[in-house]
Amino acid sequence: MPMWIYDRSSLRILEVNDTAVALYGYGRDAFLELSIADLGPADEAGRAEAVPGRSPGSTHPAGVRHHRLADGRVIDVEVAGHALEYAGRPAALVVAHDVTDRRRAEIALRESEERYRLAAETVSDAIVSVDDRGHVVFANYATEAIFGWLPAELTGRPLTVLMPGRLRPAHRRAFERFRRTGVRTRSWHAAAATGLHRDGHEFPIEISLGEILTGAGHRFTSFIRDVSGRERLEEQLRQLQKMEGIGQLAGGIAHDFNNILTAIRGYADLLASELGPEDPRQDSVRGIQEAGERAAELTGKLLTFSRQQVARTDVLHLRTVVEDIGPLLGRVLGEHIELQTHLRAEGHVRGDRGQLELVVINLAVNASDAMPDGGRLTIETDDVDLDSAFVAAHPGVHEGPHVLLAVSDTGVGMDAATRARIFEPFFTTKPEGKGTGLGLATVYGIVRQAGGAVWVYSEPGTGSTFKVHLPRVDAPLDEAARSPGPADAPIPTGREGHEIVVIVEDDSAVRALAAGALRRLGYAVRDYADPLAAVRDLERAENRPDLIVTDAMMPGMSGRELVARARGAHPGLPALFVSGFTRDAAGPGAPEGDEFLAKPFAVSELARRVRALLDAGGG
Repeated sequence: MPMWIYDRSSLRILEVNDTAVALYGYGRDAFLELSIADLGPADEAGRAEAVPGRSPGSTHPAGVRHHRLADGRVIDVEVAGHALEYAGRPAALVVAHDVTDRRRAEIALRESEERYRLAAETVSDAIVSVDDRGHVVFANYATEAIFGWLPAELTGRPLTVLMPGRLRPAHRRAFERFRRTGVRTRSWHAAAATGLHRDGHEFPIEISLGEILTGAGHRFTSFIRDVSGRERLEEQLRQLQKMEGIGQLAGGIAHDFNNILTAIRGYADLLASELGPEDPRQDSVRGIQEAGERAAELTGKLLTFSRQQVARTDVLHLRTVVEDIGPLLGRVLGEHIELQTHLRAEGHVRGDRGQLELVVINLAVNASDAMPDGGRLTIETDDVDLDSAFVAAHPGVHEGPHVLLAVSDTGVGMDAATRARIFEPFFTTKPEGKGTGLGLATVYGIVRQAGGAVWVYSEPGTGSTFKVHLPRVDAPLDEAARSPGPADAPIPTGREGHEIVVIVEDDSAVRALAAGALRRLGYAVRDYADPLAAVRDLERAENRPDLIVTDAMMPGMSGRELVARARGAHPGLPALFVSGFTRDAAGPGAPEGDEFLAKPFAVSELARRVRALLDAGGG
């Protein structure tokens, strides 16, 4: 062990052992030329070992000092001074111990502990350590946010206050296995468990368990994550996917049924026109027409739900839409419902005015039905900006500026099972015969088609709030939609077979109806079930028609592609696209106005569109 003796008056070193010479790197003679002040850095010169005024035999307590070696390096030494007489002079013996490595290890340990502490206190997961009896010895601050317990309150309590025996059997067996092992470190991930909040409510958690064998025994550390938000998000995603699947099914069924309805209504219209007004069979025909109209309304709602219904895309002021239908809402709701409105939105949205009115009406009627004994209905509009946090928690919406429509009631509310199905077609909580179950499905489809999203917030006995978010657009308001011509206007006819109309429609019933009706009106008609066969004829220069009437979506070729190829041979050829889907079904650059006709259509409307396009094209 390094030792030296120094003069307590002059502080000069009088004697030194070989161990000190080897440690400090000075030669023996050089070492004896030093004072104890020369061993320490300038800011500590001599203060470590000086023991003036002490009687022989007294000891200066050990302390850690910095000493400089011959090569300039500084080490940590633990020194103790003992007063004595040497060669008749007051002196002191210094015993030194190199603790550089130990001090570095201590510093590293403190830094490691500080990093762990900072990490433990800044993560959002709860970190809870327990001893081998299962009692808490450490908890980080996140534990309070997740479980409601302050870390100090948990110390000494059993872990069961956070997870009261609800680990799965496999988890418990693994936990007990940890307790019995002698392995120094080990970890095990529990995919799922149930946590217990201080207020008594349970919630889903994920935990990771780690085991450390310390001098005091086994210590287990649990990393606990609250996954209730993630499970809600996963459920919302599953619900969204389910609604998309139902929408595709409903849309496909409605589209096929629309073709059938087009034929039923069309032939009924033709039959009505051929029978005299006093013919007793007119009553039967009107029954067919009325049934067809009701069926068309139902298929229209299904197509709206699946976002395949034809809709205008005007720029509208949502607040004005709500204001304009206020008087109608008053009559629909009745005197037992108090109506309040708070219309603050100034932003514009893009959508179909009639469909947005239907959204408000359907939500209001749904709310009224939830308040059979009366209550308060509140309609609000506001400009909102959806941030990333909201978007992350609400699948189906996009970040950015939106216009909010909120419809709230003080009615009976809904449980979780009802909320999960509230937008499904034909799902209803009303008594049999009191509703079709398509009102909220229609709302869902309209909102989604407009690029927005709708959510319901409700609990039994607390009423419900439906929130609709529609993207805000920076565009001027559009003028009111064009008014259709009078329903009883004369049906226009063709010019005695001199106007050629090509009909391309894969559905035989619709094709036969359209072709037969136009022939009766005086047009020369060529009809095709196969779009490829139609194109082969149309690409011949001598086969130029005056107009093409084509389904927008057909097997093998779209209506848009068919018209483009026909116009390659016959520039400027007018076309009328027909579809039970949206206008977008015709493809990019889809036609507007008179160039698009939605199924199911009336024969009179088909005739007016054909006539208008032929007149505009000089046919």
